[in-house]
Amino acid sequence: MELENENTISLFFNVDGLPLYKGCSKQFWPILGKIFNRKHSPSCSAIFVIAIFCGSSKPASVEEYLHDFIAELSHLMEVGLTFHGKHYAVDIVGFACDAPARAYIKCIKGHTGYFGCEKCEQHGERVDRVMTFPELNAPKRSDESFKNQSQKGHHKGTSPLLALNIGLVTGFPLDYMHLICIGVTKKLLIYWIHGEYKVKISATQIQVLSELLLKSSTAVCSEFSRKPRSFQEVDRWKAVEFRNFLLYLGPVVLRSVLCDDLYHHFMLLSVATTVMLSETLSRTMLTFASKLLKSFVSEACGLYGHDSLVYNMHSLVHLPDDVAHFGTLDRFSCFSFESKLGVIKKQLRSGARPLAQFCRRHSELSSQKPVTCSKLQSVKTHSGIFTVGEEHRSCQSASPDDRQFYVLACGQLSFDTRRPADRYALLRYATVVEIHNIVYDVKDNDVLLVCRQFSVASPFYTYPCDSSQLDVWKVTGLTSSYHSYRATDIQSKCMLLQRKDYYVALPLMHE
Repeated sequence: MELENENTISLFFNVDGLPLYKGCSKQFWPILGKIFNRKHSPSCSAIFVIAIFCGSSKPASVEEYLHDFIAELSHLMEVGLTFHGKHYAVDIVGFACDAPARAYIKCIKGHTGYFGCEKCEQHGERVDRVMTFPELNAPKRSDESFKNQSQKGHHKGTSPLLALNIGLVTGFPLDYMHLICIGVTKKLLIYWIHGEYKVKISATQIQVLSELLLKSSTAVCSEFSRKPRSFQEVDRWKAVEFRNFLLYLGPVVLRSVLCDDLYHHFMLLSVATTVMLSETLSRTMLTFASKLLKSFVSEACGLYGHDSLVYNMHSLVHLPDDVAHFGTLDRFSCFSFESKLGVIKKQLRSGARPLAQFCRRHSELSSQKPVTCSKLQSVKTHSGIFTVGEEHRSCQSASPDDRQFYVLACGQLSFDTRRPADRYALLRYATVVEIHNIVYDVKDNDVLLVCRQFSVASPFYTYPCDSSQLDVWKVTGLTSSYHSYRATDIQSKCMLLQRKDYYVALPLMHE
C-alpha cells in the first residue's frame, strides 16, 4: 500500500488460535496485523506476523501473552515511526477476531454467558440449555462503561489492552465471516436439512438444490476461490462457500424450491449483507439494512423457535453500527487474516519444533526478492491507466492499428474474454453486457470493450426491496450485433446465473 501521501499509519490486528496437527493438541496463537486505510481496498494491505505463541492450549495468562505486544505498540503510539526518511504517527483502529478470541483478550464472559453480548447490556435467557438474547433494543455498551465495568457480570477481569487507551467496545467490531457466513447462514441451511417439520425441506428438494448448485459451477467467476458443492456436503463447506451462497447463489436457486416464508426471511439477510458490503449502498441504505436485520431476527423466533435467538443471531442487529464506524464489512472481516493463518500452517514441514520451523521459513521468505511473472501491462490513456494482458490479433471489430487483449483488470476484478464466466459486466444505466474483445484504440488513446448487450433488463425480485436498487437484474435478449463501450463505463463485474428462460445478473460485492 502506498504511504507517501499519508501522515499516520493506522493498524488493525487479529488474534486467533491455529490448530497445527490432527494427531495432537499443539497450536499456534499468532498476533497478526495489517495497515488499515479507508481509501484503499482491504485486500491491498498485506498481513504481517507480529508474534506467535506455541503450546498445547491457548496462553494461560493473557497479560503475559500480550505484554511485549502492548509495550512495543505503546512506544510506537508515543514516538511514532520513521520509514524511508518520513515520520509517521501510529494509531490503532481495532481488532478483528472471532467471539472466543475477543472474549479472551478482553477478559469478558463468553458468548454463552448471561451477559455475553459485547454490544448491549441485556441479560440473556436460557432456553432448552441454550443461551438466547431476545431483546432487540437493549441499552448499548460504551467504551466508558466497559472501562468502568459498570455491568460486573460481563467481565472476568481487567484486560491488559486498556493500557493502550483504545475502545474495547467500539474497537472490536463483530466479524461477519464468523457471525454471518459460518454462523447464521450455516445455521439456516442446517434448519432446512435437519430441522423441525415446519421448516425442513424434503429429500427431493435437497436433491434439486444440489443439482442447481452444481450446475451453477460453470457460471462462477475467477474471483471465487471455491466452486459450489452440494447440500449433502454443507457440513464441509468453508466460510467463502456460505458467503457465495448467501450473496449470489442462494437468492436464485432457492426461489422456486423454498416456501415463500422461508425464502423471504432468507432474503432479508441476503439483501442486508449485500448493502453492508457495498461502499455506495452502505452510504445510502445502511439504516434500511439495520431495519432488515431487526426484522430477520424478530421473524426467526416465529419460524425457527425461541432457541434460535442465540449470540450469532442476536448480534446481527449490532453489525450496522460497526459498518458505520469502520466502513464496509470486508474492511474489518477475518477473511484475509484466516488466509494468512492457512499460509502459516502450510509452512510447517513436520511435527517437530513447529515454532522454530516457522521462524526459519519466515526468515527465508523475507530475504527473498519477490518474483514478478505477471503478463499484465499498463496502458495509459486520456481517461486513466488500465491494466490489460494476453495480447492477440483476432481483429474482431478492431482496426489494424489497434491493440487487442484477452484480459482487463479493474482493481481486484478481472475480465477474460476466453472464459465465459469472466465476460460479464454491469455498465452504467443498468446495461449488462457480454465482453468479446478488449481493444486499445491507438488513434483515440482509449480502451474500448467490444460487447453483446442484453436488450431487456428488469428487477429480479421486489422483496424486501426492488432488486434494481442493488443492481441485480433479470436479463434477456442478448443481441447478435456488437457494440463498443468505454472501459470507464464499467460499474462492476457480474455473475450471470441462468434461471428458466432468462438470466440473473448479480454484481460482485465482496473483496
